[in-house]
Amino acid sequence: YRTAGRVVLAGASAGGFGATLNWERVQRAFGSVRVDMINDSGALMPASIVPPSNPNEILRATAWNLAATIPAGCTACASGLASIYTYYATTLPNNRATLLSYRPDSTIAGFYQITQAAFSNGLDQVLPIHYDPFPNRRYFIATGPGHVLFGSPGLASGGVTLQTFLTRMVDDDPAWSNVTP
Repeated sequence: YRTAGRVVLAGASAGGFGATLNWERVQRAFGSVRVDMINDSGALMPASIVPPSNPNEILRATAWNLAATIPAGCTACASGLASIYTYYATTLPNNRATLLSYRPDSTIAGFYQITQAAFSNGLDQVLPIHYDPFPNRRYFIATGPGHVLFGSPGLASGGVTLQTFLTRMVDDDPAWSNVTP
């Protein structure tokens, strides 16, 4: 892929976590080629919802080898993985990133062993802090306890289809904006 003009790193569900956590590594591999990232249904929760000291988070950190995966510069990630969103917004300010999620996502809530209400609360905490302040970070939130949006390009939220939202992202369309129900 030495002649790639642009790369879009995308992952769904567990792949959304992987895309998010490894974005900087992929950007380094492609050098000056811009790498954008789409996280479909792999929302990282704030520490207030899923604390790093939670036994399941400790097990995940070991199983996923997070010590080797999390960018060394993301010192705030030790206090909560959702901090990686702001880290990337400041270290990759010219790259675009998006989070696609249902509110609530019943599968990811179960993965975290939290209620669907707690998951939705976590999204409500993450989005205004880690996405809203940054011009190249956007999200598409759909209503309902579903999981993974990629397979439904015609899914509409707030009058915008997922296909339109993602097309605007990859086309660098100035109309690309957050979508909520």
